[in-house]
Formats: sequence, structure tokens, C-alpha cells
Amino acid sequence: MKLLTGNCMNHRVFQRIALLCAALGFSMAALADTAPPPPKLEPIEEPRAAAIDASAPTAKPESEVTVRKRGEEKVEEFRLKGRLYMIKVYPVIGPPYTLVDDHGDGVFNRYDPRGIPNKNAQWNVLSW
Repeated sequence: MKLLTGNCMNHRVFQRIALLCAALGFSMAALADTAPPPPKLEPIEEPRAAAIDASAPTAKPESEVTVRKRGEEKVEEFRLKGRLYMIKVYPVIGPPYTLVDDHGDGVFNRYDPRGIPNKNAQWNVLSW
């Protein structure tokens, strides 16, 4: 109650804000009433099923997995159509990691399955 009777400036600000809100409310209601109706929608025909070619292979090509063990270390090589595209390494010490050939050029990038980015060691070998 002190807000309305004590300070005339606060009362005027309150009145202006209330008047502005009322004006915006009425103008929005007027705009909502004058919106054009949505266009009439027509049903779409169901697409026809394409003829299935019996000679086409339906199974996806599966990758060949080769597992190699060197002592306690395990290496899995994944090949698709004879091309090596991924290597999973399970070392004796340290977490497992994955090497992936992203572009098919034979250059493998290392990925950590835990999502931790791999940072190569960068030491300052020579400086003066």
C-alpha cells in the first residue's frame, strides 16, 4: 500500500506499465482474430511399393574381424571388402584405444572409446 500512496513517481510508472500491457493485450487479441484461415488440405496418395529386384543382394556387407594376440595384448582388425578400416587395441597396461582410417587413405587416427581427446606428447627437444 505504501507503493501507491507514498511515492507519486512509482505510482505513475506503475500506471504506464499497466496501460502498456493492456494495449498490447488488446492489439494481440485483434491480430489473432484477423489471421487468415489455413489452406484446405487434400489427401496424398500412398506411394506404390517399388518392384524388388531378385538379383540384388539384400544383406549388408559384413566386416571381417581378425583377432591377434601378442602375449597378453589383444588387437582386433576390421576389414570391409579386404580393406583395413579400423583397429582396436587392448594393451596390457593402459586403456584400450581405437585407430580409424577416416578417409580411406591408410592414415589412422586414434580415438579413445571413453571420449577423452587424444593429445600427443609434445616435448621441447631443442631451444635456445
